[in-house]
Amino acid sequence: MRFLFSIYLILNILFGAVAFADDFDDANQAYDAGDFAKAHKLFRMSAKDGDELAQFNLGLMYLQGKGVSQDYDEAVKWFRLSADQGDAKAQYNMGVAYDRGKGVKQDDKEAFRWNKLAAESGHAGAQFQLAYDYAIGDVVPHDLLRAYMWFYFAAEQNEDNAEGNLDYAIEQMTDAQYAKAKSMVRECIAQDYQGC
Repeated sequence: MRFLFSIYLILNILFGAVAFADDFDDANQAYDAGDFAKAHKLFRMSAKDGDELAQFNLGLMYLQGKGVSQDYDEAVKWFRLSADQGDAKAQYNMGVAYDRGKGVKQDDKEAFRWNKLAAESGHAGAQFQLAYDYAIGDVVPHDLLRAYMWFYFAAEQNEDNAEGNLDYAIEQMTDAQYAKAKSMVRECIAQDYQGC
């Protein structure tokens, strides 16, 4: 009897995962076809089951008002669930929400924290924002070397304006600072962007 229950459990998990993937794929197809009501329903089912991509997509639907009324609070709710699971796009959107005060109280330090998480996961927009924060020095202390490093990573991914800001940072540095900044880039890559 225990053997049969184990087989049943394994089959249920396998076929449940297939159904879960089908719901997500169906939701994407509905969204692409402009059937936002169906997409919302299917994304919501997957999101409630904990799928971080469905949570992110549901957050986007609320942010953009596609198939639902635009609702920043609801968007942030779903972005946070996805971000807490490590989704870099959701982490970046949390940073944007805190930066702009949409769906949450405006908080530059919290925006920086979320952008740092997303940047460490390789999100180019978050890397650019971190670089900007270090270059300006309002949220965190001014650090031209860290600004260079994060502009460098953003530029490597062709993020808008990153290359020009990278060049500007280089112009502001001494030769010794530039050599140190390049060394920081290599160290950060070796650490897989963690703790940079």
